[in-house]
Amino acid sequence: MADSRPRKKIKKGHSFYQIRNRVNKHQDLVSRTVENLYSDEWITFCFVKLIRCNAAYSCCFSKAWCVTKRNLDETDESKRAIVRFPSLFDVNLVKQFMNDTDDIESRITDSQLTAFKRLADFLDTIDETERVLKAWMHSAKKESVWATVLAVHVLRKLAVFNEMTIDSDYGYKQKECPCSCGTHINFGDNSIGHKDVWHGSLDILLGPVAVKVAPSDDESSEKSNSAFELETGELEECRNQLISQCITFSYLQNAGLIPLVSLSEHSLKIFLFDPKSDMLYESLELDIFDEFGHISLTAIIVLWLVINHAVFCTGVKDSHEKLGYTSDFKSLVQEENPVLPVYEKDLHRSGLKHVNSTVWKYTALYNIHNHDNLFSLDVFDAE
Repeated sequence: MADSRPRKKIKKGHSFYQIRNRVNKHQDLVSRTVENLYSDEWITFCFVKLIRCNAAYSCCFSKAWCVTKRNLDETDESKRAIVRFPSLFDVNLVKQFMNDTDDIESRITDSQLTAFKRLADFLDTIDETERVLKAWMHSAKKESVWATVLAVHVLRKLAVFNEMTIDSDYGYKQKECPCSCGTHINFGDNSIGHKDVWHGSLDILLGPVAVKVAPSDDESSEKSNSAFELETGELEECRNQLISQCITFSYLQNAGLIPLVSLSEHSLKIFLFDPKSDMLYESLELDIFDEFGHISLTAIIVLWLVINHAVFCTGVKDSHEKLGYTSDFKSLVQEENPVLPVYEKDLHRSGLKHVNSTVWKYTALYNIHNHDNLFSLDVFDAE
């Protein structure tokens, strides 16, 4: 969580203004996008409650299920609030950086300045990146190939901590990016969790960020030990696996509000979970490309802030906790089969690819969701 870690301050100097000027070459586009984060009803989060789940038993992610309810579906209108992006991420810092206001140069940190440099680098080459993405989106026969290109040319380029590892059981197996750019691909054991509870592999680890890719219909039928195996290629329909991975990864990180980025061929969705407050957030799906077929700058800015959550995330607000819409994950795992200490103390990385689950693959009976009537809701803005 960004506000809980000591940060090294940078010295005033040429690098600050050089990077700011590079970002400001794209000021009109970035400014409009940032302002949209304050007002666009579709760039928001809701709260999620777990009604039932199988997190208290030995279960791989591909067999995880959760019966959930979003706070937007509550009959009690006081619970039906949405969370705007600036309520969780320091969007105001971006505005201050671009306008050089409020003595921002003396307050910005090394990691934040590096993040702005990553953004400037990306924006300067966005046309070439778009060309590569479009070429591979239409020619890649497997979602794993397209996702690898997206990870190399977008996610990794935007990240401050850009060491990327693709799971060794993932669908893409080559040592270099499929687009022939020559970027080396690191493979490894991305499995996390514990044999007695939820466990399995994360498709991509990018520093302190987990990335999950929804396969196409053809790929979802292929057998694999990777967590890449999902029920369908639609992000809305693979929420069970996404939620289980987000919660497990957050407990493993034990560092406040932790995101999981989920991707399909055309869209992305963000989940965030904070073990301490037991708060689970879910975003609406965002299109990766806009209506004109260009890379959506909104999606890029959202990904940039989320991937660099360690320097931009401001954490769970008191007002969010006061709403009282916790995930109830803690109480569920204690009631079913007291294993909360396993999540809190015993989770680990690697060595969990071939653990035999003791729970059959149940299908959740229902997931309660309805995003109608968004415009009449209470809103948590930046605080």
